[in-house]
Amino acid sequence: MASLGRHVKFMRQLHQGQKDKIGDPYWRHHLRVMKILCREMRGDQPEPEFRHILLATALFHDVLEDVENGPERLGRYLQAEIPAQAKAVLDAVRLLTKPKGASYDDYVGKILAGDNSCAKAVKLADLQDHLDRLPLIQDADLRARLLEKYGQWQGQASIRQVIMGNGRQD
Repeated sequence: MASLGRHVKFMRQLHQGQKDKIGDPYWRHHLRVMKILCREMRGDQPEPEFRHILLATALFHDVLEDVENGPERLGRYLQAEIPAQAKAVLDAVRLLTKPKGASYDDYVGKILAGDNSCAKAVKLADLQDHLDRLPLIQDADLRARLLEKYGQWQGQASIRQVIMGNGRQD
C-alpha cells in the first residue's frame, strides 16, 4: 500500500499553481480536509484499509473537477500505487465530483443521502473546512454567499458517526 506521503506529493503536483479564494495554495485545503477526518477518527480507529481509502479520497476529492486530465492521471496513479483500493477511491472521488449543470444543493444532498461512507465523510469534512476558512475572506458579500452555500449543511450528519459506522474494527 502506498504511503500517504506519496499521495500528498502527487496531490500537490496535481494542484500546482492553483489558489483558493483567499489566495493560499489550493492543495492545503486537501490536507486540512484529511486533518479533520483524522481528528474525527482519534481514539477509535476504523479498519486500516477503510482508513487509507478515506484519507486518499480526501486528498484527491477535487482532482476530477479541478485538474486537467484529472481522471486519467488519477486513475493511472491509483492503479500503480494502490491497485486493490483504486476502484473504491475512484468511486468515492467520482461521487464527490459535481456534475456539470447540477445545483450545488442537489449535488451535496445526493452525497449525504447516499451510502458511500467515504464520499459522505469527505464531503462533510470539506464543508467544515470551507466554513472554518470563511472569516479569512475579506469580501463581505462573497463571505455571506459562501456561508449561505455551505452553512445550510452544518449539522446534517456527524463525520465521526459516518466514519465509525462504516469502518469499525471488531
